[in-house]
Amino acid sequence: MDRGSVIAMRMFVAGLIAAAAVTFAGCSSFNEGPGPAPVALSGRVNNEGTRDVTGTTRLELELRNYAFKPTFLRAQPGQLLTLDLANTSDVAHTFTVVDQPNGVDVVVQPHHTMRVHVVAPLQGTLVFVCRFHEAMGMQGAIFLLPGHPVIGAGAVTSTTRTPFPSGWG
Repeated sequence: MDRGSVIAMRMFVAGLIAAAAVTFAGCSSFNEGPGPAPVALSGRVNNEGTRDVTGTTRLELELRNYAFKPTFLRAQPGQLLTLDLANTSDVAHTFTVVDQPNGVDVVVQPHHTMRVHVVAPLQGTLVFVCRFHEAMGMQGAIFLLPGHPVIGAGAVTSTTRTPFPSGWG
């Protein structure tokens, strides 16, 4: 091959790599940026993104800086989710499912994790908050379709506590 052909081939390959990177980035199920909230919640919401969890059963939910990350979880009706609540901040937070008798209500100490199990609603939205910081916008939701009313679903909790490895936080 002559020098011109080699350069043309390299440019073609570089273009394919760039196109593939853009395509795979667009397929991500996690929206890092806040973007618009997929469902309306009352009061202030510190939106740290949305994640589609329909293809998984376990997820780390970060509790930090008065926000849940991700803030919104899109699930399938009745889907059982195992949430590893990771408090990466220097203050305690709660994970409290609202409008649900005997729902999840746990306190996660700074730089600790706690595992909970939540069942997505059969319809509508399941709202969760930090009782300590809800007024500051620390709330989120598990949703199926935008605009549906809040309808409770079963939830259970376990008390598995795991401290972060040293050096975190």
